[in-house]
Amino acid sequence: MSEESRGEEFEQAVLRALPRDLSSERVQHWLHRPQDLADGLRRALISEMVPSAWQRLFDACRQDEIDADFNESRFPLEPIAPDEDDWEVHQYSFANLALGLHGDEIVRRLNNEGYRRCGPRRGMQFISKNPDIQTRCSLVLPTEWRRSEQSVVPVFGRNGYWDCHNPLRVVRLHPIEGLFHSGLIAWLVLHKKK
Repeated sequence: MSEESRGEEFEQAVLRALPRDLSSERVQHWLHRPQDLADGLRRALISEMVPSAWQRLFDACRQDEIDADFNESRFPLEPIAPDEDDWEVHQYSFANLALGLHGDEIVRRLNNEGYRRCGPRRGMQFISKNPDIQTRCSLVLPTEWRRSEQSVVPVFGRNGYWDCHNPLRVVRLHPIEGLFHSGLIAWLVLHKKK
């Protein structure tokens, strides 16, 4: 098939795919402003082909299963901080703490010890560079989202028994309380470089 006939076939496919229930106002708008139509089509066609920065970063983490609620709209990438190079991702364990800490107390405890929350961008960068860590312990990304009545956080972990040789890498959303009582759970936080 020649390039020209392939182009014509694509144009026909686009025309066939156009919704038939467009309002007359929308059609009239595009007739008077064809550049708006061209821009909309370009965004629709290209955005499907070019993954977002979030998606590229998540894909680099090589997960086998994902909670559908862990996505870019609920856990957007944090902006680059002016002093970002002064901080590194660190794994923090609450294993030796007494039971009974709650979400706000966890954050306060981390802040008092000189840590900052690790956002999705820095956390996924760390996981993509260290893919085997989550097969040894679950990694909590301390970025909360409200699901129903609970604050949940993403946990990059494994699916399978701890002695399993080929566990699946999974991302689940868990309630924030109860994620710090085990030595098999580490919180990803930012720690000032020395």
